[in-house]
Amino acid sequence: MLNYRMFIKLARPLQILLSALTYSLGAGISRYLGHPVHAAAFGLGLLSVVAIEVAAFWLLEYFRLALTPLAKEESPRQREELRISLFQSAMALLTVAGASIVTLLLARLLPVPAGALMVLIVVFFIAYSVPPMRLAETGYGELAFALPWVHFFLLWRSCSNTGSSTGC
Repeated sequence: MLNYRMFIKLARPLQILLSALTYSLGAGISRYLGHPVHAAAFGLGLLSVVAIEVAAFWLLEYFRLALTPLAKEESPRQREELRISLFQSAMALLTVAGASIVTLLLARLLPVPAGALMVLIVVFFIAYSVPPMRLAETGYGELAFALPWVHFFLLWRSCSNTGSSTGC
């Protein structure tokens, strides 16, 4: 049986909380600038952002060396079961994120340029966690993690609340 505490630990809850706060800051800036904040757009957008981030962290752990233990006294079979579960869960989260972004686009709650920003976020996180780039292990992980999120969260939140289907 898998340890769900390990899944939560590998999801890096503090970084997810900080990303959710940054996303909320973008919604606050949008509201301050006079744009209405739609609850459905905010909720689905936050869901997609958190799902992409957790999936990237789980993919990072999946692509670690197979001989590197994730917990004390774990057998190779338990390690492989955990790795397979991490990969399957990451794929499920990326599917949820994609479905929520498509829902936002079809409901016209998200402009097309903001959808393009989400594609860039996915590309950055793929480069962050998946070989051959794997920026998390080459020393550029913090930079690859910080730059797109800070700018894209704020810009995407303000773009998605403008109400125009042509962009920001």
